[in-house]
Amino acid sequence: MNKVYLLLGSNLGNSKKKISLAKPFIEKKAGTIERQSALYQTAAWGNTDQPDFLNQVIIIKTSLSAHLLLATILLIEKKWAV
Repeated sequence: MNKVYLLLGSNLGNSKKKISLAKPFIEKKAGTIERQSALYQTAAWGNTDQPDFLNQVIIIKTSLSAHLLLATILLIEKKWAV
């Protein structure tokens, strides 16, 4: 099993709800969440003409390869990015 740190973030709509809804899918498809940080509000950088982000770090245990984990997380992101 691999230990992976993932940064979750959202700055559109109900960001807290989006992050909360994504985590069960991460556990179902990617791996068990072992730890999670508090939620943090951070200013956008680069393109600063957008709302602040809500961020959270989670640590998961997964048996997925790096490539499969990335593909899985991207699919989950597409589902909850709307």
